[in-house]
Amino acid sequence: MKKKARILIIDDDEGIVFSFETALLQQGYDVSTAGSYVDAMKQLGKSKFELILADLLLGGKTGLDVLRKAQKITPLCPVVLMTGYPDVESAAEAVRLNAFQYLPKPVKMEILTSVVKNAIRRNLALVEEASRRTNLEAMFSSMTDAIVTVNTELEIKTINKAAENLFNVGSKKAAGKQFESICNEKSVINVLAETVGTMQSTSAERIECSKSRLSGHVVSVTAHPMLDAGGACDGALLVIKKVAQPCAKKQNDEKRSFYFDLIGKSEEMQRVYEVLNSLATYENSIMLTGESGTGKELAAMALHLNKNGNERPFVAVNCGALSEHLLESELFGHVKGAFTGAVENKIGRFQLADGGTIFLDEIGDISENVQLKLLRVAQEMVFERVGDAKPIKINAQIITATNKNLSKLIKLGKFREDLYHRLNVMIVNLPPLRKRSSDIPVLTRHFLEIFNKQYNKNIEGASNDVMKLFSTRKWPGNVRELRNTIERAVITCNKPVITLENLPPDVDDVFETPSDNNSRAKKPITEAEIAHALKCAGDNKSEAARLLIISRKTLYEKMRKLNML
Repeated sequence: MKKKARILIIDDDEGIVFSFETALLQQGYDVSTAGSYVDAMKQLGKSKFELILADLLLGGKTGLDVLRKAQKITPLCPVVLMTGYPDVESAAEAVRLNAFQYLPKPVKMEILTSVVKNAIRRNLALVEEASRRTNLEAMFSSMTDAIVTVNTELEIKTINKAAENLFNVGSKKAAGKQFESICNEKSVINVLAETVGTMQSTSAERIECSKSRLSGHVVSVTAHPMLDAGGACDGALLVIKKVAQPCAKKQNDEKRSFYFDLIGKSEEMQRVYEVLNSLATYENSIMLTGESGTGKELAAMALHLNKNGNERPFVAVNCGALSEHLLESELFGHVKGAFTGAVENKIGRFQLADGGTIFLDEIGDISENVQLKLLRVAQEMVFERVGDAKPIKINAQIITATNKNLSKLIKLGKFREDLYHRLNVMIVNLPPLRKRSSDIPVLTRHFLEIFNKQYNKNIEGASNDVMKLFSTRKWPGNVRELRNTIERAVITCNKPVITLENLPPDVDDVFETPSDNNSRAKKPITEAEIAHALKCAGDNKSEAARLLIISRKTLYEKMRKLNML
């Protein structure tokens, strides 16, 4: 059954409201009414409308106030303003605020009918366009190949997530800049330039890169012309496929310092690399475990790339970030009309991952209903879209990740045991950073290189005090927390070396040492003890705090109380 378009009439004249409501109901619309601005806001807050008809004068408020509020709550919904006292000023303001129509009263029914049909037709077109754009953006961002669009001057218009990761630059920062600013490989630039010049697709196979972030990679690139409405060249779309990943160089001690985008040469990471490498031809489900921020998605991508390269899709879904309804639609797709807002068919992430890999992060957060449907996919590789009974068959490897204890969730009845055993055929555990602190210098150098390029800095390293502080930190947020801390430090640092002053304002909260939890920190410290520690530390307060087995924050607090600052 076709859904009725919903219309909200806002007017304090009961006669006008009754006549409009009667006429529109007879034409098959779903009509709601409001006699005041306050009543209208309540209805806008709980219902979705395809059209709003509002009187210009509403007691202490106006139809223009309704228009402003509606554009924030439901920006695609057209608003028609009506008034018995039209004037140039209000009409001009209505036009400026993008009102769909400005009608003088009395409004003839044939005019009202025509305006309503046109407004609802426009609303439907905008909603469909927004949905198409959202789906395209989702597909664009989920592609594992790096994609960049440029104008005819080779200035960047958009880049997808894979390109952001490849070039270590955010899409907003890249927009408007010359493509050469993020990639100065001449062979790649020439492909783009030729496509823009000839309006023909151009490609180059197995380019050995030696510059920029692509250094060490072997890539294949393809550029396609983009045309405007008149058929003229409007720029080009560039697809970059990594044909070969840089080899993980063996050090003298025969240890890898990285494995794809996983960084570290500790014994713990060597074991992880060995396990991941052994799963290169493995077809069944794999579960990645470990605390938040340990690099589970990077491990999933490494598994995929080692097995498939960039030839097959890699689709990632953060299950914990979506409600049950949205997650079901996101994973399996839906058909038009399956629920309110489903204005067109949607392809789900499982279908997008066909032939490749789907990575389901935060798997412990999914509802019982989604667990049941996921079990069927894991067992039979078959599912149905929401609102459809037609089964869809796919072939994709499922990699899941969780930082929760699923065994405990099973005992609590919050996770299906049969699904658990289906997904954890092979388990890879990512160690927390505190268990591989020897990797902190390697990770620090790696992140410094990334953020030096991103923020156009030339920072050589971190001071000994900073590195000592890093090495004693338990890092509850693991590698992600270290990365964010270094990024903030790079942004604030204007010297060759990061010092303690460049760490976050709440540095003592972030870097409180485990020693502060022992009994020594709770004992009173005398002024003489502090003075002696400062003397031994050469007046370095961080070193003095370590000698006293307290944090810098605690030291500063005690010095303030003793008037030593």
